[in-house]
Amino acid sequence: MLIKRLILVFFIVQFAVFTFASEPVFCATQNLKDTSESIQKLKLEINAFYHSKHQKQLHALLMNHIFTLNAENQNQNSKEEIAFYYLKTLLNLGLVDEARQFVDSVGHQMYGDKANNNWKMHFWMALCDFLVDEPKIAFAKFDLAIQKLVEDGNYSEQNMSQIYFYKALTLQANNNRKDALPLYLEVLKLDTDDIFIKRESNRRISSTYSLQKKHDLALFYINQAILMVAHDFKFTSAFDIPPFESVADLDAFIDLLQSRAYTFREMAKGSPDSLRLLTLSLRDAEASVIAFEKHKRSLVFESDLIYNNNIHVNIYSKTIEAIARMYEVTHQDSLLLKALKYAEMDKVSALLYSIQRNKALYHSDVPGERIREMEKLLKQLSVVEAKRYESQANVRLNDTALFALNMELYHLVNAISDKEKELEVNYPNYRKTKYQIEVPDLEKMLDLSYQKAIVEYVVSMEKLYTFLLINGKLYFSHEYFGYEFIPAIEQMQQMISNGHQIQFTLEEQNEFVLISNKLYQKLVLPHKELIKDKPMLIIPDGQLSLIPFEALIALEDQPSKLDYTSLPYLVKTNDISYAYSLTLAHQQSKFASKPLENKIFAMAPGYERLAGNPGNQYLSLRDARDNLGLLEGAEKEVKMVGKKLSGEILLDKRASEAAFKEAAGNYSVLHLAMHTLVNNEEPLYSKLVFTPDVDKVEDGLLNTYELSEMNLGADMVVLSACNTGFGKLNSGEGIVGLSRGFFQAGCKSLLATLWSVSDKTSLQIMDRFYVGMEQKMPKSKSLSLSKREYLESSKGMLAHPFFWAGFIAIGDDSPIDIQPSRNWQSIAVISTILILLLLFLAWRYKRKKPEIIPAFSQTKQTGT
Repeated sequence: MLIKRLILVFFIVQFAVFTFASEPVFCATQNLKDTSESIQKLKLEINAFYHSKHQKQLHALLMNHIFTLNAENQNQNSKEEIAFYYLKTLLNLGLVDEARQFVDSVGHQMYGDKANNNWKMHFWMALCDFLVDEPKIAFAKFDLAIQKLVEDGNYSEQNMSQIYFYKALTLQANNNRKDALPLYLEVLKLDTDDIFIKRESNRRISSTYSLQKKHDLALFYINQAILMVAHDFKFTSAFDIPPFESVADLDAFIDLLQSRAYTFREMAKGSPDSLRLLTLSLRDAEASVIAFEKHKRSLVFESDLIYNNNIHVNIYSKTIEAIARMYEVTHQDSLLLKALKYAEMDKVSALLYSIQRNKALYHSDVPGERIREMEKLLKQLSVVEAKRYESQANVRLNDTALFALNMELYHLVNAISDKEKELEVNYPNYRKTKYQIEVPDLEKMLDLSYQKAIVEYVVSMEKLYTFLLINGKLYFSHEYFGYEFIPAIEQMQQMISNGHQIQFTLEEQNEFVLISNKLYQKLVLPHKELIKDKPMLIIPDGQLSLIPFEALIALEDQPSKLDYTSLPYLVKTNDISYAYSLTLAHQQSKFASKPLENKIFAMAPGYERLAGNPGNQYLSLRDARDNLGLLEGAEKEVKMVGKKLSGEILLDKRASEAAFKEAAGNYSVLHLAMHTLVNNEEPLYSKLVFTPDVDKVEDGLLNTYELSEMNLGADMVVLSACNTGFGKLNSGEGIVGLSRGFFQAGCKSLLATLWSVSDKTSLQIMDRFYVGMEQKMPKSKSLSLSKREYLESSKGMLAHPFFWAGFIAIGDDSPIDIQPSRNWQSIAVISTILILLLLFLAWRYKRKKPEIIPAFSQTKQTGT
């Protein structure tokens, strides 16, 4: 279903010609002048954002102008186009229910009782049905749309081509290429000026012919598609690649190059000319990546980078596949290094961009006044977006308050974009630093591999690629993983993350062992001997970010008795840490340290008053609020930390959001034992829940976007008793959630949880973890030892992975220097004084004793 949504959303975003007849649903006092010049300017602006995938700017523009349409003075065609773009935006954002409401509202206002006889209504409802995985209903509505269009007196081949194309796309997404192919071919016969539909039909026809091994036809159709984006270019041979300066639509060119690279790889199978064809495949794939990186440099907002990564899903893994095929033929080691480079480019590019942009803003040649101007704009944008989100007002088009917010959003987005361009033009070091993302030094990585095994995974649509750096060498493997692999990951995550569903039966245990071992065989077994007893740094990808590798089991036979304690978990043989990417880990190790006290700042809020809090800010969170119970172990945990380490401890009412914002930036270690409200759909609005206080300015809910705007710089952040490592899974970005916000705030490492763990067992694991940290252990070693000791001391149900496996160490793994508690310092001082006193007394005793030793010795000798 996810694949279907990604495919269809991609095409909905691209679709630009179809117009949706509608009346405005809101008439604002501010109207767009109905002049050809202003209309043309608006269209050009919309198309510029649309083609360049500047999604935030496009959305802001639409949110502004959807309200400025007035039936009395606005050109009808312009109203139709703007309304249609708004509908596309809703579908692209996955707001299917809102899109249906919009279509229904527009249809009945425009057509009244005849809305059901309009082909457009059935066509767009078909797309909505497909997005919610209702293909049968979608097919019926496509057919009904065709019927209504034929009956319509305004029938046109262009309209018919749209229905044929999207019906073919729906068939293809349901693995029915056979019936989709003739529809794509029919689209090319129809008289339409829709370049997108023609181009994508050619591309889809090409991929189908490649699978049918009709390679000449496949190459012909993909080249026809390329010609549609390359102006004034002519093929001198079927293998030519257009120069970038001739490409009108760089975004489309990215996917077309990857499609032709795939065609060349298919042609190479069994061909005597395979090396040349594979070389062409790699050339096109790498050109596609260059085009994508060039395109990403034009984007201003991190959300646009994430959006584009989701649109161009698997672009890097496809390039790695081209390299893998070449390596099978040539065995050139340089190809492995190139593959690793693309694996790194696939990881958290938006997060790296955000971190690098902050570095450029604060550590280049930008004057303080300009920095404050940008900070003010970004803060205002965050506030406006938060208000829009909290009001859940995406489609409340008759809301005048929302109109004002949308106007403000529109102006802020444009102001930030203009300010960004100004900084790049006027301050060369800013631009240089912003785009200068350092790649990890391979020599240093290979040196590190003598101490720990570095394992990086790339998960494509159908293959698993594994890079292993160990003992100064780089190993590479790739294999098709079959249809059970991804479901197995999701099943394991569900089995160990929900404590309320644990039945603690032998049958349940053996099912877990079976699933866990299947994943172990894919992920660990192929290099078992190489990583034996080695600490491991794991860089996961895709769904692999959802599971703790510590809980993978090296056991094929199912146990005959119920015993979670003795299972051969990977954590029993290997210390494990995680990183979002080698590049990010490399940057985090080089983060400039703030002049912080080597002390801890720990918080454990109280939630007794949360259920009765009358503050309006909690009304929209009623359901989540009612499930926030007391964390009895959290207070004990924080007090335990306070006894071990020096710093500031805030409990109950004192553990407020305001206190965190005021003090957290002054400490090298942050320990937060608290609830979170995780928002998987909008991870920027995942929240840390502090003690609420309606009398203060802060609402007690700290959002991810607020975290990312702070300047923390802590060496380590510990987030216990909450699923702070979980969030929304984005292509190329991994888990986007609260943990990401701390890294954007400059923190070097994070101890997070993949699910809401028991606060009582959290106390045990944290206690032993800090013992290791006091002993200057690497974080992964300290955490792994803590888990092993927990398993050794826990029996029965408490040994289930739910209670211990959720804790993971992310980022810089090096030991940190933290001060012991003043209590322990006092004890140490007193102990030192006592020892010195005893030594002094012993010294005094020795000084007196020699006076009698000779006589004693002489007497003894005389006696013998």
